[in-house]
Amino acid sequence: MRRVIVYAILSVLIAGCGGIQMLSGPTKEDLYTERFLMNVGAIKEKYRQGRDVEALRELLAMNEDGLMPSEQAMRRNFIGAIYFSKSQFEKAIVHFDTALGRSVLDKELTARIQLNLASSYYKLGNMDKTFSTLMLIDNGKMVEGDSQKFYLLWYKVAKELGRDKDEVRSLIGYLTPVKTLQKLKGEQYFNYLMGSYFKLDQRSRLRLLEHFDESILCVSYLAYLEVEKLYYSGKKNDAKDYLKWVSDRSESYPEIVALADNFSSKMGNYSMIDTNSIGIVIPLQKRRATYGRRALTGIDSAVKEIIAAGGKTYQLLVEDSMGSGSVGALKVKKLIEQHHVSAIIGGLFPDEAIKEYLEAKKHGTMFISLSEVHLPREEKDHLLIEIPGSVESQINSIFSDKMLNFLGKKAAIVYPKGNLGESYVSEFWRKANLHGVEVNGVINYDPKQTQYGKEIKNLLGLHFTRERQEELDIQKNVHSLERSRVRRVNNLTPQLDFDWVFVPAYPNDALQLLPTFKYYDAYPINIVGGPSWRSKKLLAESNQLGRLYFVGDEVSSNEKIFAKKFKSRYGRNPRLIEVRSYDSFSIIQSILGDKNFTSRDELDIYIRGQEHFQALTGRWNQQDGIWMKDMTPIRLRRRKFEKVFDGQGELLGAEPVKTEAQE
Repeated sequence: MRRVIVYAILSVLIAGCGGIQMLSGPTKEDLYTERFLMNVGAIKEKYRQGRDVEALRELLAMNEDGLMPSEQAMRRNFIGAIYFSKSQFEKAIVHFDTALGRSVLDKELTARIQLNLASSYYKLGNMDKTFSTLMLIDNGKMVEGDSQKFYLLWYKVAKELGRDKDEVRSLIGYLTPVKTLQKLKGEQYFNYLMGSYFKLDQRSRLRLLEHFDESILCVSYLAYLEVEKLYYSGKKNDAKDYLKWVSDRSESYPEIVALADNFSSKMGNYSMIDTNSIGIVIPLQKRRATYGRRALTGIDSAVKEIIAAGGKTYQLLVEDSMGSGSVGALKVKKLIEQHHVSAIIGGLFPDEAIKEYLEAKKHGTMFISLSEVHLPREEKDHLLIEIPGSVESQINSIFSDKMLNFLGKKAAIVYPKGNLGESYVSEFWRKANLHGVEVNGVINYDPKQTQYGKEIKNLLGLHFTRERQEELDIQKNVHSLERSRVRRVNNLTPQLDFDWVFVPAYPNDALQLLPTFKYYDAYPINIVGGPSWRSKKLLAESNQLGRLYFVGDEVSSNEKIFAKKFKSRYGRNPRLIEVRSYDSFSIIQSILGDKNFTSRDELDIYIRGQEHFQALTGRWNQQDGIWMKDMTPIRLRRRKFEKVFDGQGELLGAEPVKTEAQE
């Protein structure tokens, strides 16, 4: 908090002493002479240079008798600010109080002085006076920077005094400038707002939201969350009425309007549900047909085991996506509207998964995706389960405390262009901000390329030689004295100002990208990937590629038992597609097996109320309305896949290689 208050005071010196922009009433020329502003500007410059004693002496020596009231107020505010920076808060308060008596004509300066006065009371621990002073401030007269500091101080004091509604009002004020949902959810103070807001009773929450007349994104989103809360608590009529209010108030925020429209469709979906009918949408033609048939085999294996164990019989309705997301979405719509299926298994490939899931979401239908769904976090909900582990699940595992302690807190990311890369980099930034990880490199690449030298040179600081010209000249002179006939790729050494780099690339792309690090002498280096790195191709080359890690599924004894049964039944070993397809139906069975839901709403509410699902390849936990899969950190070493940690979270094997950033 000290940092916040000091910064608030310093901003007064920089912004408040260099000139005044009047909102109404007297002009700057009416309140301040040019000579006074020049004198104060010169003193301000000395203060900026660290000559605070000299600056204070000149201000104290300035004769007030010849100054106009607003000039006297500015002088006193400046003196108070310097005393504040020296932790002489009582002296600062005396000058701020005097300044307030003379600043009445300059509304902006008055607001700043009041903020400084409140800050001084806060530093002295007088919360009541801090709060009462803050409540006198006309926030409409403050510049945006001061306004944000005002809201932060208000929040801190409200929290100290236990004023729950003021906590919410102050945080809404602080978050008002945020205009996109993605940025809002990435703000740490939005998490505080959620906590403070939902501490209030429902009536207080609704009245508080209706208090804000202007259109504010965080207010609209809180109102939308309120609609969900009303609906899932059984108050459907109230939810419908309030949803209309949300839509009317959120016209300037398309993201909120889209959320409201989707939820309206869900509430209006009164179609029957057949809990014995399951829809399957997979490609069954052309080059993807082989994968589709393998997925069906995995599902068939799960169904036969359920029947053998005395479980109920399901009607499986299979539709061909023809390898197209658009066609797949139409088939999803058909299965829901014509056959009333209770769940859809689909999304065998990421490009199909997005459109198929979004169609299922419109109808409020559970969607089990056989691949990752590359959409922003805010577009997912509790009716989506991603069997391989979502992007959010992977990043969550990488940014766990034990992994950050293992790898370090300086990172970089090299990601592919397109939906896949955007999903990763968005969640990567969000988690980095939450965990205090310093991101020192963000590079994208075109996966259609086969050479990535330019991108990796940029990451390693080898491309911008102008900034490193002196170092380059020295290195060239040294190398010119060498008698080696070896051709040098580059004279400069790479700048590894990160402890590790995240490369969410598929194996074929990774095999093109990763050798480039070694080519430019960045070797060995800690590189982290995703679940697809459990690849024989990548494993075969791992000794030549550096220190490789990825997050994936932990192979359990149950999976080995399943493989044995599968081979006995089908005459071959199961591969990844069969295992994931088996899991998809296992999860459906765990939800529908002994239940008899009479409506889609009932099933929706039931799923929302579950904390976790367990299947062959792992466990899914519900966090903030989406399903996150527990994933295991794995290293590729000596052409083997090895766990990084044991069951108790203790490190197995060697520490990662130290980088320049760590040293």
